[in-house]
This record gives sequence, structure tokens and C-alpha cells, in this order.
Amino acid sequence: MQVLQVQLEIRPDPAEVGRARRWARSRLAGSGMDADESLAETVILLVSELVTNAVVHTGCPAVLRLVLPAEDAGGAP
Repeated sequence: MQVLQVQLEIRPDPAEVGRARRWARSRLAGSGMDADESLAETVILLVSELVTNAVVHTGCPAVLRLVLPAEDAGGAP
């Protein structure tokens, strides 16, 4: 199985939480994982919590990485 690994640099700014959610949602759509709505919403919630904690509790830049299964050319994961 191939995987797609993507990352986003996060600044220590509360506005980054929304940006990270939008970014993760677009990456899920690109990998085809958004078809499972429950799974996609869980991933978005986890991203939101992780980035919020990083911004609030560290005050330092961070990197968010997602490792997602990639669809093959035939559309199957």
C-alpha cells in the first residue's frame, strides 16, 4: 500500500487552528478518505486538538504531519 505523507508548518498563532483544519480536510479529500465522513471528522477533530495544544502550551512553531493511504490509479486505496 502506498501512503501520502504531507506536512504543514504551524506558527504559534491561534488562527493556525482553523488553517490546519482546512488544510487537513483538503488533504483527506485528495486521498479519498473524505468518503468516510465519520473517519474524516475524527481526523479533523484530532488535528484541531493537537494544533490547539501546540499553539496554547508551547508558544513555538510546530510541524503537523499526516500520513494517509494513497489511492492507486484505479481509485482503490
